[in-house]
Amino acid sequence: MKKRWSLTKSSDSLTRDPELAGLILRLGAAVNAIRASQRWTILCVKRRGVAARRDRMWSFLIATAYLKEVIDGLLKPHYEKITQLARQDGTPEKAIKDLGQLMSTKPYALYPRMLLRARNNLVFHWDEEPFRNWAAHYGKKTVIWAEGVGTKDGEVVFSASLDALLDSVIPGATEVEVREGVGEVAEASGLIVGVFQRAIHAYISN
Repeated sequence: MKKRWSLTKSSDSLTRDPELAGLILRLGAAVNAIRASQRWTILCVKRRGVAARRDRMWSFLIATAYLKEVIDGLLKPHYEKITQLARQDGTPEKAIKDLGQLMSTKPYALYPRMLLRARNNLVFHWDEEPFRNWAAHYGKKTVIWAEGVGTKDGEVVFSASLDALLDSVIPGATEVEVREGVGEVAEASGLIVGVFQRAIHAYISN
């Protein structure tokens, strides 16, 4: 059994620089959210069946949305402070450079290509246009609207809705391209988590 540990400081670590302490707490909340979504994905990978496919897809979509929120709400406005702290804790310059690339709005970059559309139009809002567009361009003769195993409601998957979402995030994606997209989001999330944790450690250790 692994030994439990804690990193404890006096309460003035919350009050000596309230603005910075607030940022550090927010970085910790972001790391918690990303780690939780990663664990969800790992648990889903071990399962089989249509409901497991649904859960894997949504764990990916939630991770994608969280990644955009982290970039918009924390990384962009606080990049200099975060990287300054992370450098104090020994973060390599390559990681700092790669972190900056996550904010890129160039057409081929991850942010505009996948994160922006997924977060703003699909994950939390289910905007009408992407679904109508998918339906209008659907090319097969039949549509699987729903499927499941047995009679449990929790095993029911509205497959057409899931396929419309996936196609809107990664248009025309094959299974290989989906896996690549999942890997790309996981890599970016891991980078952010690593740098944020170093920034948090630098603040607490100061």
